[in-house]
Amino acid sequence: MLKVWNVVLIVVTFFLTIFGTFMTRSGIVQSVHAFGQDNELAVLFLIFMSVMLVIAFGLIFFRLPALRSANEYESFLSREFAFLLNNILLLAMAFFVLFATMFPTISEYVMQQRINVGQVFFNRFMAPMGLLLLLLMGAGPLFAWRHTRARRLVDQFWFPTAVLVATLIALPIFWPPSLEKAEFFAPNVHLPVALICYGLVAFVLSSMAQEFYRGTKVRRQQTGTDPFTALVGVIFAKRRKYGGYIVHLGIAVMFFGFAGKTWTVEKTVTVSGIGETWDVGGYHFEYKDLALTQNENRDMVTATVAISKFTGTTGFDTPYGTIMAAGVIVTIPLLIAVLLFQRRIVAGLTAGGVK
Repeated sequence: MLKVWNVVLIVVTFFLTIFGTFMTRSGIVQSVHAFGQDNELAVLFLIFMSVMLVIAFGLIFFRLPALRSANEYESFLSREFAFLLNNILLLAMAFFVLFATMFPTISEYVMQQRINVGQVFFNRFMAPMGLLLLLLMGAGPLFAWRHTRARRLVDQFWFPTAVLVATLIALPIFWPPSLEKAEFFAPNVHLPVALICYGLVAFVLSSMAQEFYRGTKVRRQQTGTDPFTALVGVIFAKRRKYGGYIVHLGIAVMFFGFAGKTWTVEKTVTVSGIGETWDVGGYHFEYKDLALTQNENRDMVTATVAISKFTGTTGFDTPYGTIMAAGVIVTIPLLIAVLLFQRRIVAGLTAGGVK
C-alpha cells in the first residue's frame, strides 16, 4: 500500500531540492548565495530538471503494475489513513512555502510589480497547518492498522486527551501570559495559538509515552526482565517503530520552541556612534564597528554588535574556558548512568537482537 505514493514523493523531493538550488544560484530569488545572472547556467538547470522528471515519471508509469498494491483502505479510522493525511499536509506545506517564496518573482513577471511577503504572511497560513500536523503526529500511532474499533479508540485516546485538556486548563491558571492571542489564518481572527500549541505538544508527548509504556509492558511479559532492560530491548527489537516515535518527540520539542515566538521582544534602537550600548530583554548590547565590503555582485554594509548576558553588564569576552568546562560537566550524569546500567543495557540489546 502507498508504494506509488512513496515513489512519487521521492521524485518530488529530489526535484524540489534541485529546483531550490536553481532558484537560489540563478538569482531568480534574491539571495546572498546567488552566482549572479548566468543564462547559460539557468538553461543547464532547466534541461537537467526536465530530463529528470521525464525519466522518473516514465519509469513510474512503466513499473505501475508492479507498484500497485492489492490492499485498499478499509476505514478512515486507521493508521494508514492518518499516515496519508500526514503526507498530504506536509506536501501542502511544502508547496505553500514554494509558492510564497516565488510570489515576489511571479508578481513581478505578471503584474510588473514586485510584491514581497514577510513573516506575518507565512505565519498566518503555516500556523494552522503546523498545529494540524502536530495533532496528526500524536494521533496517528494510536490508530490500529486497517481499522480501529470504538473500544480501542477509547482505550488509546483517553489518556493523551486527558493530558491535553489538563494542559489547556492548568496552563492559563498558573501562567496567565499563555492566554496571549495571535493572528490565526485571517487578520481578524485572533486565538491563543501558543496555548493550543502547548496543549498539542502535551498530547504528543503523552501519546508517545503511552506507546513506550505499553511496549515495555508487553516486553516484560514476554521476557520476564526488569522495566529498563525491557525498554531497551523493545526499542532495538523494533527500531523503525520506536525510532519514528523518537522523531515525533523531537518534533514536539521543536513546536514547543516555536510557540515561544509569541513572546518575542522587538525594540528599535537608534545609535549615533561606535561604543554606544543599550539593553533589550535582559541582554546588554554594544555597537562595535561598521564595515563596508564589496565583491563583483554586491556591496555589503555589516554592523558588528557585541552581546552580553552571563558575563556582566560591561564584559563582552566569551568565556570559552567556562563553556568547555560546563560541556564536560553535563556529560558526567550520562557516564554515571551508563556505568550503573551497562549490564541491563547489554541485556536489552541482546534480547532485542537475538530471536
